[in-house]
Amino acid sequence: MDENTPGVQPEATPAAHAGQHKAIVAGAVTPAVDKQVGEVFRQLGFGNGHGFLRTALPGVTLFRFGRHEASCPQHYERGIVFVLQGHKEGRLNDMHIRTSSERFTILTDAYPVHCETFASNPLPVLGVHIHLDIVPLRQLAAVTAKYDQQECGASPEERVLTSIPLTTDILAEVHNLLALLPDSGDCAAVGEATLTRLYYAVLKSPAGVVLRALARADSKLSRVSGAILYMQQNYDRKITVNDIASHLGLGESTLNRAFRIATGESPIQYLRKVRLTRARSLITLQRMPVQQVAGEVGYRSSSQFSRDFRNYFGVPPGAADSLPYGSVSVIGDT
Repeated sequence: MDENTPGVQPEATPAAHAGQHKAIVAGAVTPAVDKQVGEVFRQLGFGNGHGFLRTALPGVTLFRFGRHEASCPQHYERGIVFVLQGHKEGRLNDMHIRTSSERFTILTDAYPVHCETFASNPLPVLGVHIHLDIVPLRQLAAVTAKYDQQECGASPEERVLTSIPLTTDILAEVHNLLALLPDSGDCAAVGEATLTRLYYAVLKSPAGVVLRALARADSKLSRVSGAILYMQQNYDRKITVNDIASHLGLGESTLNRAFRIATGESPIQYLRKVRLTRARSLITLQRMPVQQVAGEVGYRSSSQFSRDFRNYFGVPPGAADSLPYGSVSVIGDT
């Protein structure tokens, strides 16, 4: 998660065996739990923050928003997102999600997502973003594969963005993780083991089918992930769908079909979004002159860049500072 982390309706939720997954019901996250979460933020000196705090446990980032941020495309790193107070709503093409104390979100790859944050000074949004580490996922995937066959009805589609009901088992592991964060010694001693327990709880839930697909090298979702990584690493030069497909050992039509199923758009549409969100970062964070930015993100025509920027963000590149989330802070390791 570099500079950002995530009126729509949540996705339809697959049914599960009765008693197998204990979903959180409305109101189940009590004021006492909210107070516990708020105390962790205060202990870390982030009780009044507006943005992100990278913790002593690698891959774990807290976020706090003290005011409403309107919907705007933001670049998000792959990860699991839990909102323990307040809520955020996101949209990626035909995928509409809500992340709250009742639902968590999985983003399988770095992706620009339209996000709106519903927060106020008396009720800030408090949450945690956990980077998806593919190594432990692969180690645990085989152990939890049996849960794919035990689900009733349709499992979550293998898509890059998924919103799933939060279960009591997963919530307990999230709070175990949060309890470690104020103490760097605890993070070093048992942080990795605690993350593994959280991964395991998520893999046993209906969300597990998505993560197991990501962990399998031969799955469509894994191939899409490879295409996304290639574009993330090469967005600043001229690349074609054929370049991406050849890198992955796939045909163009196979890649296009798999990519559209997983994301709702083509690889070239994704590449354009990556370039534009990176351009916004160069303008607002690195203060790079607008006329230089187009070439830095792979555009050969500055006029085409300006048109695409306005179409995507609703303002010209020179007005990038006026966009939502412009004053969000990112604080380094504690």
